[in-house]
Parts: sequence; C-alpha cells; structure tokens
Amino acid sequence: MPTQLGSFALDMLWLVTGFAFWWPVAVPYPRRSRFPPPVQLLYLFPVTLVHSGIAATLVYNPFPIYRIYELAPPTGWVTALGDQQAAGGLMWLVSTPLMLGVMGIIFVRWMEAEEVDEEGRSWISPSRARTTAAG
Repeated sequence: MPTQLGSFALDMLWLVTGFAFWWPVAVPYPRRSRFPPPVQLLYLFPVTLVHSGIAATLVYNPFPIYRIYELAPPTGWVTALGDQQAAGGLMWLVSTPLMLGVMGIIFVRWMEAEEVDEEGRSWISPSRARTTAAG
C-alpha cells in the first residue's frame, strides 16, 4: 500500500474477514447451535483447496504479484520475490496442515458423538445423549 492508512485498513480487513470465516465453525450463535459437523466439514474443505491454490500461486509465480513490493527499499537479505515465495510456502506448509488438522478433529468428534456410552453420555453433545438415552 502506498500509504500507512491504506496498509492498516487492508490488515484490519484481513483480520475481520478471518474472524467472520471462523465464527460459524467455532462459536455458536446465541439463538442457534454451532454448525453440525458434516456442515462444518463441507464449509472448510473447499476453502482448504482455494487456500492451497493461493499458496501455490505465491510460490510458483516467477515475479512478485504485488508490484508495490518491488518499489520498497531492498533489505539486503530478501528480495520481493523471495518474500512472496516464503509467504506462500508458509501458507502451504503451516496453514494447510492446520486446516486439515481442524477438519480431522471435527471428524473425530463427530464420530465419537455418534457412539454413546452405556450410561447414555456423549462426548460432544450431552443434550443429544440424554435424549437418546431417554428415548
């Protein structure tokens, strides 16, 4: 960004968008419960694919995508293209396994919730287990 205000606004937009993205998965709304696990998985899987595509674009592009980076004063140890490739690699090697890990946790919890123990308790949904045991 050519101005600090524009850069700050863009950073805040990324932060707010991240919160808005994770909100339906992580936080139940007061008047509705959290998305059920199958919906959570269907919500996260396409994003993981898009995320990996963006990371690949950053890593394999032969020139910096954001031309403004080329105008920044050189640091002496990293070029604009090297910085972009490092960011893409970080997205790919850290964030993608993190997303897949979250999806794995959701899946395991979903499977465990389906198995109610002999006392009628469920690991993820006690209210569902009570109705299952009562019925």
